[in-house]
Amino acid sequence: MSTPAKLWSMLAPASVLFAAGTVVRNAMFDSGWRTIERTRAKVISVGGIMAGGSGKTPITLDIVRWLVFKLIPLDEWKPNDYPVVIVSRGYGRKSKGVKIVSDGTKVLVTAGEGGDEPVMMARSLLNDPRRTVFGATRGVPVIVAESRVEGVEEAERRFNAKVCVLDDAFSHRFIARDLDILIINEDLPEWWWRPLPAGRMRENLSSVKRADFIVYSGRKYNPVLRERLGELTGTPEDSATVRIERDCCKQLGGSRDGLQSSLMGKRVVLATGIARPERFLESIDSRSVTVLDTLAMPDHTPWTYSQRERVFELARSCGADAIVITGKDAVKWPDEEFDPPVYIQDVKLRWSPERERVEHATLDPSPPPANPVLLEKVRRVWESAEE
Repeated sequence: MSTPAKLWSMLAPASVLFAAGTVVRNAMFDSGWRTIERTRAKVISVGGIMAGGSGKTPITLDIVRWLVFKLIPLDEWKPNDYPVVIVSRGYGRKSKGVKIVSDGTKVLVTAGEGGDEPVMMARSLLNDPRRTVFGATRGVPVIVAESRVEGVEEAERRFNAKVCVLDDAFSHRFIARDLDILIINEDLPEWWWRPLPAGRMRENLSSVKRADFIVYSGRKYNPVLRERLGELTGTPEDSATVRIERDCCKQLGGSRDGLQSSLMGKRVVLATGIARPERFLESIDSRSVTVLDTLAMPDHTPWTYSQRERVFELARSCGADAIVITGKDAVKWPDEEFDPPVYIQDVKLRWSPERERVEHATLDPSPPPANPVLLEKVRRVWESAEE
């Protein structure tokens, strides 16, 4: 008997109880027994039904960039007004309650206080070259809160937010949303599609009916899964596929930016603490980079001094020219130069169809590519916020 099969046989009773509990919980929300609160700001939710990584955070960032760099006119960006705010739970943070991770001009907390993913999103948006154009600076605050309602209300009060984008909130049903985007990773093994704790599902598969749009992530195409979800939703056209388009890298503590080809010919060690480290390994171009070894730590690893030293000892023992980490890991490393040098890998997403055909002749650099159907849905949310 395989390990997943053994695990299922042991944990099946607990998984059945968990699945029954989620059915009852959702029924309470659907029937009105539990309150779903409507906020003044419009809400776009990006999330999944799986515990663990499915690409939610980079997709959340793309949705935010579409709003900021494509849809919202420059005259909407006024001092102390921020039309778009990201609200996240901040999983793994040491703080509690509502906390401002970024006020749109700078990061205010550490990854330990705000959570690694919220801090990563805040830094990514602050460092975006499109942030300032024609004298207008477009900042995006980031807030963490266990209660998304409280987080959105803080965004309204503090930043006059018109649209809040929720990161990883599909199962958080206490807040009404104007657009519910569900991420489905097609790469996941079959046993993951069982309820917790034997599998990784937070809810039954029938919950996909709540989604307004499905984004398929991963590297594979799973026709059986897509057919099943199409039967449940009945709207297969309201979906898109997203893939990693290219990898960028930046030297930690340095100013050198470029494509992964800047590591051409180098012998590297990979180190990461993300939910599915195999995605990181698969994203490295083996034609230009020789991977000597990998160190996969648990998700949300704090990267203490001793943990970082473990990486350097591995790199030195292998004779590596460089160490490569993810952007999520980098927010917990000191921003200084190391020997051997440490490079941060960042991912760019390619949406299907490859790009929408819209001219943006007045902006340089050009806005990020988008799926035209999902972009139109996001546009409608923004337009409704303006009414």
